[in-house]
Amino acid sequence: MDEWIKVAELGKPFALKGEVKARSLTSFPELRFTKGRKLLARQEEAKEGGKELTLRSYRASGNALTFLFEEIRTPEEAESLRGLSLYIRKEEAPVPEGYYRLEDLKGLSCYDQDGNLLGTVVDTMQNAPVLNLVVEKKEGGRFTVPFLDKKFVLDLDLESKKIVIQVIPGLL
Repeated sequence: MDEWIKVAELGKPFALKGEVKARSLTSFPELRFTKGRKLLARQEEAKEGGKELTLRSYRASGNALTFLFEEIRTPEEAESLRGLSLYIRKEEAPVPEGYYRLEDLKGLSCYDQDGNLLGTVVDTMQNAPVLNLVVEKKEGGRFTVPFLDKKFVLDLDLESKKIVIQVIPGLL
């Protein structure tokens, strides 16, 4: 099966045409949600199956979206989508230069500015306005690194699966 990435979570029906409220999970809704785009609606836990939907239109207000799909015409049909996640094929969702998918950061080997291996990025954590990387230390335990370019993150190479960070006192 093609690789899919989650771009929204579907909520309650809206209005009488079968529109659906949703929460955006992408930083680029204008690129991901174009008229005619094929999207897949399915339970998040499901690794296969789902319902393919064709985007007729969408409106955005911050992270809140309202979708209208070709296949959904009534509020009752829209209700059947409540709680499903919306996916797009990864190859149809390129990331602009200088941006990264959060799942692509997981598994990176983390080095300090002197080239010493510190551990592996195992997760991301969003708190306050800053994204943090959660690094599992090679000797056990974890620490977090603010994902701030040139301040903490000195170099990031997805191809070689390597990230170099600036270690400051108290970070580890």
